[in-house]
Amino acid sequence: MNTAVLVTCICNFRQSRGLVSGLLKGYVGLRTAIFTDTCSALFADDPASFLVMLAVVPAAVCALAMVFLREGTAAVDEEDDGRCFAAINSLAVAIALYLLAADLMGLDGGGGVVFVAVLLVLLASPAAVPAILAWRSW
Repeated sequence: MNTAVLVTCICNFRQSRGLVSGLLKGYVGLRTAIFTDTCSALFADDPASFLVMLAVVPAAVCALAMVFLREGTAAVDEEDDGRCFAAINSLAVAIALYLLAADLMGLDGGGGVVFVAVLLVLLASPAAVPAILAWRSW
């Protein structure tokens, strides 16, 4: 899936290949921290639920992503590209800082569910960038 996303993004953003590649590799690094923290927050005492999540979530994410993965044909202004990439990069830094703060504070008791809920909101926030662009062009 990572290779398919990388190739598609490089085809869609020909002028910003290095920036796109860097953002994708940054999110690959964050993915490991997100998965580790989520599993330790939700499934520390229940290995059976962890195995079910390990089997279901990656397959569901790949199936959902397949719907949206396609090469675009619309020409976008390079200035808009730069602003969009800066916004997504800022959100990646915010996610990384949130993960760092959560790791330093530790997740005790019911804090795990709150941690995962906030993390899911942060992970969904980059979707606002193309939504705003689509709204502006509409």
